[in-house]
Amino acid sequence: MIIREVLNNAALWLEDPDTKAVAIVVKKDIINGISLGDEYDPAQADYVIQYKN
Repeated sequence: MIIREVLNNAALWLEDPDTKAVAIVVKKDIINGISLGDEYDPAQADYVIQYKN
């Protein structure tokens, strides 16, 4: 999934460009070295809230 917004230092808003599914993921540790448009695997997160349009 693609990072669309960094909500804070531990939460990301992701979007799958193919299915348009979106997810909010949260890491317990601060996420460093990421940018908008980067790929991010939701399986790496500690918590996932996923939506499907």
